Amino acid sequence: MADLVRSLTRLFRWGSPDPSPGVAYAPDTAVAQRFWSALETDALAAPPQDGEALRHTLLPRVKQFIQQERSQIEAAHRHGAGGLEVVALHADLVDAVISQLFRLAEELLLQDVRDHTEGCAIVALGGYGRRELNPGSDVDVMFLYPRRADEYVTTVLHHVLYFLWDLGFTVGHSCRSLSDALRMMDADNIAFTSMLEARFLAGNSGVFAEFQERMWRNLHGRRVQQYIADKLEEQDRRHQKFGGSVYLQEPNIKEGPGGLRDFHVAVWIARARHRLADVTDLSSLNLLTPVEVAQCVQDLDFLLRVRNELHYLQGGKHDVLSLQIQVPVADNLGYHDGPKYGVEQFMQQYYRRAGGLHQLSKRVTDRCVERPGSQVEAVMKKLRARDIGDDFVELNRQIHILPAQQNCFRDDPVRLLKIFWYRQEMGYDLSLDAKEAIRSHLDLIDDPFRRSNRVLGFFLAILRAPRGVAATLRQMHQLGVLTAYIPEFARIACLVQFDAYHRYTVDEHTFVLLDCLEALYETEDPRLQEFRRIAGELRKPEILKLAVLLHDVGKGEGHGHVERGVAIAEEVLARLGLPAGDIAAVSFLVAQHLGMAHIAERRDLDDERLIIEFARQVENEELLRMLYLLTYLDINAVGPQVWTDWKGTLLWELFIKTHTILTRGPPDGLDGGVGGGVRRRTGRATSRPHAHPLCAQHLQRQGGPAPQADRAGAAG
Repeated sequence: MADLVRSLTRLFRWGSPDPSPGVAYAPDTAVAQRFWSALETDALAAPPQDGEALRHTLLPRVKQFIQQERSQIEAAHRHGAGGLEVVALHADLVDAVISQLFRLAEELLLQDVRDHTEGCAIVALGGYGRRELNPGSDVDVMFLYPRRADEYVTTVLHHVLYFLWDLGFTVGHSCRSLSDALRMMDADNIAFTSMLEARFLAGNSGVFAEFQERMWRNLHGRRVQQYIADKLEEQDRRHQKFGGSVYLQEPNIKEGPGGLRDFHVAVWIARARHRLADVTDLSSLNLLTPVEVAQCVQDLDFLLRVRNELHYLQGGKHDVLSLQIQVPVADNLGYHDGPKYGVEQFMQQYYRRAGGLHQLSKRVTDRCVERPGSQVEAVMKKLRARDIGDDFVELNRQIHILPAQQNCFRDDPVRLLKIFWYRQEMGYDLSLDAKEAIRSHLDLIDDPFRRSNRVLGFFLAILRAPRGVAATLRQMHQLGVLTAYIPEFARIACLVQFDAYHRYTVDEHTFVLLDCLEALYETEDPRLQEFRRIAGELRKPEILKLAVLLHDVGKGEGHGHVERGVAIAEEVLARLGLPAGDIAAVSFLVAQHLGMAHIAERRDLDDERLIIEFARQVENEELLRMLYLLTYLDINAVGPQVWTDWKGTLLWELFIKTHTILTRGPPDGLDGGVGGGVRRRTGRATSRPHAHPLCAQHLQRQGGPAPQADRAGAAG
């Protein structure tokens, strides 16, 4: 861990060179010394003041040196070097090359030109500026001069750039005066961010020092506020563009949620807000705890190692972990088949690391946005806060825990779940202080907590809500409450199914099901109106949502997940304290969540005995409705275009035929033997009017009577 922290310190450390007079260079690293030793003799032999001849003389030797160094770096990667180490080695190599090219360019100039110039500085920008240089990354540099581009600046620019191009580097470059650079920062947020990470490479260090001094002088108050707001808005758009979830089947490890860019945004915001000079300062600034910094280092190191592997494997810049490349990446990184496929082990580790980095990055940005105020502001905050009960208060549409109530969870651990009920009922988000308090009290969720009827009551109340359940359960999951309350759910956290069918990890797939269910309540799609109506008429929607939550929990145990899932679900629900009838209903839904689709898509729906047998298993209309909904949700939440009109038609046919059996009983001639049990169990159902209008139409088409109004003594 100490080596990782040292690597992180080198990677995200900008600092300022000593603005002493004359020319300065980047630190004299081992690779810089090797580089100068490799070309010194050839450089001295080249004709003086002849840039073309010098480049022609040195180019083969420099190419050979760079190739050798890159091969050694790749070998270190293959032998298990961490991502932080490898990207820093690449940055050191480019630093050495650019610094020596600048030195050689200076020697090409006549003394008179050197004596009458204000000089310039070469500055690394963006990812190169923070020393995060993966094998296929671009090299972004800026040639910075005080006021005007004279012969000195032009000569240095041409010599360094042409040499870098000849060496095959992909170079993004600009040449700006101090005033131009600062104007560009004001006008363009992308340029602002890039220059925020500026790092001195070579040249007049005083020019760079003045640039930084003027940059920080201009960066305060509203400018910082606006920059942070713009970055957070930009991040929201980026997350939506790249799938909106950390847990996609084919994640973009740089731009997607949980990717490296999330951490970059956190660092940019912290640097703008607090003039962050070193990522380890995140701890001293109270933006992360030391433990969180250590976790952040590990997550970042893992993602950078994966990105290095992608670049090596694809021979250049590549950031998408597509299905076809996941197997070789996993194999090259040491994940081999065992009880689980190596690729599934690797992807599960990826999702854990990406999810962790996503949460830690958000924690940094939240803490930067919620600036600590003065004592006066703290008093005003307390006065403005509205008490909502249980030592929780509402302020600015967030649920807060004031400092005087920090022991509220110790006083009553049930509040660890009740706070989410308040969130659900009021539509408020949890504040940063509330989230931190929850995380620090997870130890209170013990076996008596899990068996508490009070806790169960609030949990079921959350599930009964028609909207916001998915968001609430996701936040419970992110904060560790859900897996503490239902430890079995931890078995499917970040669990991967390596196929072209499932788009999400198992836990995220579960939450997407709940998203789809909530979307039904408001859908205007004519093809989904029956689902919408059925969802709105469920008498106990919490039963369906418990089944959704637990339907894939058996996948954490390997093959045969349905049978395992039933046993796990029954154990969980018994521990929580649900009534026996509700446990039986959830168990049935978990057991049959694949069965209805299998019958609809693979069996002959004109076989009346098949329909009767299925109705016999279902037993009542309410279970049929919930199973119908669960089947639709499970298919639809797998990924785009998995649900089709053809599947919908077959599923509807099975539903309506089964509903007919449950409400009318089996057709004459099939009643004895197979269908008698269904008629006895559904006698009470046949005494009610058919709520479903299409059921009535179906019965009339089958030659049966239209349903009558309910009255005493009807049906029997």
